[in-house]
Amino acid sequence: MAKTAIQKRPSTAPAGADGIWSSLAGTLLARYPGPVVVADRRGRTLGANEAGRSVAELLEAGGSGALDALVASAIESDQVQSGGIILGEGEKAVRLNLTVMPFGGDDGISEGVMIVGADVTLQENLRHVLVESRSRYKDLVECSTDFVWETDAEGCFVFVSTRGALGLPAAELIGRSARSFQPEDADGDAVWPFEAQEPLERVEISLARANGERITLVVSCVPLTTGAGEWLGARGVCRDVTEERRRDAALARAQARERLLSDIVRTIRDEVEPQTLLRTAARATAGGLGTPYCWIYRVHDDETVACTAEHVTGRDSVDPGDIHEIVRQSLSNEASPPERVADLVIKVCATRYQESINGAICVARDGDAGAYNEDDESLLAGIAEQLGIAIEQIASQETLLKLSRTDSLTGLLNRRAFAEQIELHIANACRRRQGAALIFIDLNNFKAVNDNLGHKQGDAALQMLASLLREHTRLNDPIARLGGDEFAIWFDKMTISETELRAAALAGLHKELTRFSGDPNRPLGLSVGVAMFDPDNPETLDEMLVRADHAMYDIKKQRKSGYVISLNGAGSQDERQRGG
Repeated sequence: MAKTAIQKRPSTAPAGADGIWSSLAGTLLARYPGPVVVADRRGRTLGANEAGRSVAELLEAGGSGALDALVASAIESDQVQSGGIILGEGEKAVRLNLTVMPFGGDDGISEGVMIVGADVTLQENLRHVLVESRSRYKDLVECSTDFVWETDAEGCFVFVSTRGALGLPAAELIGRSARSFQPEDADGDAVWPFEAQEPLERVEISLARANGERITLVVSCVPLTTGAGEWLGARGVCRDVTEERRRDAALARAQARERLLSDIVRTIRDEVEPQTLLRTAARATAGGLGTPYCWIYRVHDDETVACTAEHVTGRDSVDPGDIHEIVRQSLSNEASPPERVADLVIKVCATRYQESINGAICVARDGDAGAYNEDDESLLAGIAEQLGIAIEQIASQETLLKLSRTDSLTGLLNRRAFAEQIELHIANACRRRQGAALIFIDLNNFKAVNDNLGHKQGDAALQMLASLLREHTRLNDPIARLGGDEFAIWFDKMTISETELRAAALAGLHKELTRFSGDPNRPLGLSVGVAMFDPDNPETLDEMLVRADHAMYDIKKQRKSGYVISLNGAGSQDERQRGG
């Protein structure tokens, strides 16, 4: 214990006060651990222990409004007064709680006061820290978007952060069972944190908002128990991760869609042959979307729409005409096409190249599968984008192929393309044991047209003849300009009599060409030589061309339009029929 320090009262002090002081000096001052000061009614110190020296000095100086007021109030009212003062500044400041007790005076007038103090610096600091901590916690909870809660032993909310949760204010959640927000399809065996009897950390659960909207929460919680271990409820915090999970799911779907699209595109690009490419694209698209039907259409230069590839594995038959009409309407915007046909859900997506529509991809699936969702539509759009490029490449390849196989002036087959096709026709004729005819056509007096009227008139004559030949042949009959003014036609399934009719009709076309003649005395004419094909005595194309050419010169020597038919070949004696 600190040594007691006693300040002697002045000789002018009242005898009663001195007596009281003397009796207290050896007891309270010596034993009390906190500051003790005895002063007269004028504030002069009669005595103080070691801990009270600072208070005594402050009282003697008269510079503390709080201390002076406490002493004055106690003397005037003759009642005990309490209050607090601060000694020092900053980190060295000391907080004291003081009790001022008046004493002496039989007439009700106090002769002095005894000041007893207690150092509450530590307690005040702790209280301040606690208040600040609680305030910080309260602010963080209220600012947080998290849902802070506490439940009782019945699983009902007894505390909810002020923002509320689950679409309801905090006041409406208090007393309500957390189970009332559990979705109907929830797993009954799943962890339920609102009734947790052991700590849980970052458990993911699903709840239903008051409006029925389903949300996903991540929950951490601890159980509440009595000192005896009796379970009282749980306390925890929930974080709404619904949007995060939606974004994660959307990202996962997008990545899966990109992988699937990449696989489909890679499968398509591995194909070289155009028609095989489109069939592969239809099959890969149907597989990627899980649809049993897929059709790919092209828009040709004449704006006609035609199906060029399909993949059909469905059990129900689908009328191609219905699908074609739906695609046509979708591309032309004439009307809103139906979304269902024969209990199938239809989806059409146009293919484009440089903003121009060049085709479409159409898929269908059973109506029970429901409408196409956003992922389906995105995948289909991605496939359509790649198909638009592929279709354009196919069109370019076809154009190049056509240019390499056709005569640029007349649009007929050139010699090489004609030879390739005739080899196939000869093989088919042999296999089917059917006759055929090769017709060789040459213009008479064509040189006079170029010499007298110019090559422009000569080109017009050749184009006119090409047009006439198309009109007088069947759709699949190969026609070629072999070079200059020489033309050739192959007719399948021909008898001698049928060939004579064809040859005569072709020879008669010279009447349509006389207006192009370069000399009235030498009008344009046609010499037609025919080589019949006998499957029992097969020949090559070159051998037949030689026979047809010889037959053509037979009529050409006569300087008139007409035809000659070479009946036999393959080493047999040649027999001919003539007509004019």
